[in-house]
Amino acid sequence: MSDALELREFVYISLASLLGIYKFTDGTQTPAIAVISGNGELYPPEGTQVTGLEVVIFTPTLAPAALLQGYKVKEQWVIHLKQWTVGMSVQLALDSLLSAELEGFVISQIVEIPADYRMGIPAGAQVKLDKFYFSGE
Repeated sequence: MSDALELREFVYISLASLLGIYKFTDGTQTPAIAVISGNGELYPPEGTQVTGLEVVIFTPTLAPAALLQGYKVKEQWVIHLKQWTVGMSVQLALDSLLSAELEGFVISQIVEIPADYRMGIPAGAQVKLDKFYFSGE
C-alpha cells in the first residue's frame, strides 16, 4: 500500500492547484483525490458533493511472467481524472501529469472520455501506468 500512497502524494503535488473538492454529508471538505481498491469499492460515499477535478487512483493489478530464474512482475495502475465543472476538460490536468517525472512508472495508455452532461458523464480521462520489477531466487 505504500506505493499507492506514494503515487497519491506524487499526483497530489502534480495537480494540487487543479484539484476539486469532496464535500461530505457531515460538512467536512477534502481535496478530491482518492486511492481505492479495484474490487468494487465505492468512493466517495453516497451523498458526497464533488466539484472541480476529481482524481481516483486504483490499486494495481499484477501480471507476473515466468523467467528462467524468477519472475518479471508488471503492476498496472489506473488513474481516472473526472472534471465535474461543466464546460471544462481534463487537458490541463493531463498536461501537468505528463510533464511530471513519474519515477519508476511508464505511461502505457491514455484514453480521453468526452463529457455527456445529459447523461451525467463528466469530461474525463483514464491513464494507465506500468511499473516493472523482478523477483528471483
